[in-house]
Amino acid sequence: MFLTGSFRVTGFSGPDPEQERDPPAKATKLTFPIHEPRTGQQEWTHESPPPKFQALFARILRPTDISDKHFQALNITTSPPCSVEDMLPSHGPRSPYLLPLSDADTPAQTEDLNLDPATARRRKDFNDRVAELRIDNDLAFRTISRTVAEGIKPPRIAHMRRFWESVENMSQFWDASLDQYYETTETSAEEGEEEGKGAKRLRLGSETNKDFKLVVDGKEIVPFPNDIPADPPQPRKRYKGRRIGAGTDMPDSYRSDTVRAFVEGTIWPFRTSLAPPRIMPIVQFGKLNLPVRQTAAVYQLPNDRTKARQGYLRGPILILQARPELGFEKENGEQDEEKARLDLMREIGGLLHLAQERRREAQEYVKPGEGQWWTTVPRWGGGPGGEVQNELGNSDIVDLVEGVREASQEDEGKKTSGSRKSKRKEGNAILWKELKAGKGNWDAKTEYAAIGREPESPYDEIFLVSSLNHHVSIVKAIVHNDYSDCLTSGNLPDPLPQDPEWCRPKVQRTVWYDLFDVEQRLELFRALWGIMSYMTRFHEV
Repeated sequence: MFLTGSFRVTGFSGPDPEQERDPPAKATKLTFPIHEPRTGQQEWTHESPPPKFQALFARILRPTDISDKHFQALNITTSPPCSVEDMLPSHGPRSPYLLPLSDADTPAQTEDLNLDPATARRRKDFNDRVAELRIDNDLAFRTISRTVAEGIKPPRIAHMRRFWESVENMSQFWDASLDQYYETTETSAEEGEEEGKGAKRLRLGSETNKDFKLVVDGKEIVPFPNDIPADPPQPRKRYKGRRIGAGTDMPDSYRSDTVRAFVEGTIWPFRTSLAPPRIMPIVQFGKLNLPVRQTAAVYQLPNDRTKARQGYLRGPILILQARPELGFEKENGEQDEEKARLDLMREIGGLLHLAQERRREAQEYVKPGEGQWWTTVPRWGGGPGGEVQNELGNSDIVDLVEGVREASQEDEGKKTSGSRKSKRKEGNAILWKELKAGKGNWDAKTEYAAIGREPESPYDEIFLVSSLNHHVSIVKAIVHNDYSDCLTSGNLPDPLPQDPEWCRPKVQRTVWYDLFDVEQRLELFRALWGIMSYMTRFHEV
């Protein structure tokens, strides 16, 4: 379900676009879900409370069970695609977070701006990455594999190297810009050699048996005639291009690896890190935990180096979601409403999950069942017989259990292979008698924080990097804190917020940016860089 994958570390391995070979399947048609703008109609009050989310979403047994009533119950307002400038606050005609790409063409300009060292270093990082993303695709692939033609100086690729390695994998299934399908009657060298051998064997047979005569019904028949009419050459379908298959054949990990590499190369100057989910991502509706899709999330690294080495993270800041769904149109060309609605709900689920995790800032986590009777009161009533007594024999059950418990407390924290083996040897009876709370859905090594949220604002800004085909779109949601609490607890806040819009989250999205197109991936990089600048504005490094 979660397409985390791993980065490929080898170089260019794709076929030569100029080499003739057997044709792959036709290119997969690019389709995207189209969402009509929606407006949250309900106003949640004590007189008109929200629906029972737990009962509503618990009835979902398969993805096709999701309908419009689930989206309407969430009371979300969506808008048509917009520019990233509409997502971020601006002061004057130019946003301080969105750097113009034109400045990257004149890097010497940074010295004239009299910037402080931190801002100048950040601007240099921006320009370096823009220069690497501006490279032509074929030249970048050949630079990675060190197959650049003589006389051409290979460009420098450092920060976005993993992106280029991963996007070359995707190009073998999606890049149809060089596709050439044609027919030819010419044979290759190997096939010509085999045909030559066959003709030679035919001539040898004719010469060897030239004195042999066969008479049938008084007629002489030559078994090996010298003049055999050759079959006319048959046309063969051939292909030149970059692809080896269709987009439907591409492994899902290629897409997630490419998006992760792009985001990782962008966020590194902000002292942040990209990490896959270490626990199951879920949206909590009361006592119902609904799993959602997540590829990775962006976190801030702790200032303590010891904690950083131990894997501690702070955040999350934003999340990534790469999905393998294709074909959002029916055979007649109409939009597949069911598929588009399901894809939208996957994005909404990722946004709500992120909002609930960021809402955990400064909250103390209580494990499920902690302090309750079923995790404190012994389950063995003391009666004779039963599986427990049969396994333990006639020994004193209480003393044995207490001894095992004391031994386990002394060895707590020592997770060695030997301790695991001894744990298994204890038997099901003693393991059944242990009393402890569940692990829950909080990551012990994550310091949950709403990084980038205005301290005095009850609203939180949530960002999702969404990916389909070989495209990326950025989705933003504005969620009230009480809305997240209402979903988590299943109860209305008390007292109700004075703002009537607290129960109507607003969702915006950008257009779909093509990672194969130079200008579009530069716009995507500029948008993502601006979002990271905005979300880390209180934590400049």
